[in-house]
Amino acid sequence: MNRCIDCRKFSKVFPFVYDDTYIKVGQGNEQLQLFPSRGTMFQPLTSTTIEQRKQWFHASSSEKQKLTDGIPNLNVVEVDNTISPLDGCRGHKLKVIEFNAERGKRWLESAELLRDADVIILNEMDIGMARSDQQHTTRLMAYFLGMNYAWGLEFVELTLGDQGDRNNIDSSEQNFHGLHGNAILSKCKITNTTIFRNQVGSYFSHKPNTINAKGLEKRLGGRMIMLGRIMVNGTSVVIGSTHKLKGLREEVKEYIHTSPTVIAGDQAQSFCGDVGLNVIQSDPKHHTWPASCTSLGGHRGDNICSNLKVAEDEYTLFPCVRQYGLNISLGDHALTGALFKLP
Repeated sequence: MNRCIDCRKFSKVFPFVYDDTYIKVGQGNEQLQLFPSRGTMFQPLTSTTIEQRKQWFHASSSEKQKLTDGIPNLNVVEVDNTISPLDGCRGHKLKVIEFNAERGKRWLESAELLRDADVIILNEMDIGMARSDQQHTTRLMAYFLGMNYAWGLEFVELTLGDQGDRNNIDSSEQNFHGLHGNAILSKCKITNTTIFRNQVGSYFSHKPNTINAKGLEKRLGGRMIMLGRIMVNGTSVVIGSTHKLKGLREEVKEYIHTSPTVIAGDQAQSFCGDVGLNVIQSDPKHHTWPASCTSLGGHRGDNICSNLKVAEDEYTLFPCVRQYGLNISLGDHALTGALFKLP
């Protein structure tokens, strides 16, 4: 009888039995540490059980906002400023890259395109979801890149996700934490974080509709924007990650006030003007969705908004890296970035 167990095969069910912070080098026993082991250790601010989420799934639609409002630490931002040693950033330019990372499941491959940024603004980053191997995708990326991070909850996921998510996992799997949100990575300390949030609306519904993946997704939470501040040359700069936010423009404008600001995300361009910022796009052909390894798509779904002067033109990148002679798709949104002059 074969009593051997390959921990890798069980990593989705028992992810703690396989140490994924090291990789073997060469033919010997040498190992290379990817990042400090504490990068893989976490306890989410929002902690719910699988049983709780099953009960919420079957709750009446009339209870959806009450359930959302009762989510632990719903609007508390998870911040880790211990990764990068810098309290404040220095220099006359700030490089910002925005990426809707589609669950963050390709965080390691994505790092190749993100590593030289001062600020990385991310959408759709999972914590403890089966579709992304139960990982804290933001934390792993941040530790790998040596950057501080802020992560804000957008949704508590009550299902395994849409059809694309389900195609790559077994239907019997469960989400350990079931959290999905937006993030900011920075080379310097992130402070004064806050979240402005929409109500949950039709994201929690027993009826299939156009925004719940035809009934495959059921969620508590709401579309949101997460804002924070970094110090650059002694000046407070607002940075933000937004994802399909409706309304709340006055609240955002009040937070910004007169500060230098960069906000980005999967958000309509009209948002920029609504909060007193400029659309940063150097070419109307710089589309971002639906993108692939060979196309930037036909729409501008992802945008950068700022009141800073641009040092180098905004650009877009295919969501794709080439490794071992193969193209690896990172998602269906192109990356967009810009280099800004600092006051």
